[in-house]
Amino acid sequence: MIFICERTLSEKDLLEKALGGSRHILHSLRPGFQEEHLSSQKLEAAPQLFFEKPLSFVAPLAPQAPQTFSFSQDLTSSLKKAETLKQLEKQMVKAGCRTSLIEDALTCADEMILNAFFHAPVDANGRSTFKNFPRSEEVKTSEGKSVHFEASMQDSLLFLGCRDDFGSLKLSPVLEHLLTMYQSQGLPMTTPGTMGAGLGLKMILDRSSSFWIYVQPGVHTWVYGSFETKPEKPESKKMKTLHFFEGAMS
Repeated sequence: MIFICERTLSEKDLLEKALGGSRHILHSLRPGFQEEHLSSQKLEAAPQLFFEKPLSFVAPLAPQAPQTFSFSQDLTSSLKKAETLKQLEKQMVKAGCRTSLIEDALTCADEMILNAFFHAPVDANGRSTFKNFPRSEEVKTSEGKSVHFEASMQDSLLFLGCRDDFGSLKLSPVLEHLLTMYQSQGLPMTTPGTMGAGLGLKMILDRSSSFWIYVQPGVHTWVYGSFETKPEKPESKKMKTLHFFEGAMS
């Protein structure tokens, strides 16, 4: 279901809409609304399209916008995270991004990759395999699996996305946990079923202007965010949009 906001809503209000059944929460006054609305309609009819080419939906104006940089990496070891973050920082510095945006992007990318390595892998009983491991310890993906990270910058937006090959994230408990944190003024809490990923996802949601979680159970989880690069144009962050899906592909 698509819900269209006519006024700015808080993250708490947006999450309540999502838990009420809205899979795409848009803002009618947000720049690019018509394109985002059309993309959401396409995904309502065929959600599998997101898993094939997520950026085309996260950035529906991308074909018309100049591209500043774009790169992607497939990681099989958590220790490769540092190299990925270094490349992201290098690209953003070269693009002339402000320091606060670079710091936010590195924080979000770090959380995305850590969640994919330490929270996504589960055993045969669905229990998280590595969530209690020190984050400095190396975790490797199993054969045939990887953590895919991608980043691009186009016009006034930065896009960061990460995919794991487990699809273990349970969307409703995570959304409920996020809502609880916003209701509790952001204090971290422990909620069964969130696999510890909630606080990291909140950090991404706080900083992004659009936020996506798409889960194909047992196969993939995508987490994506877009970020406003121009401090003089903060309207996109205030008019935050959310997009969620969890389900098997036919």
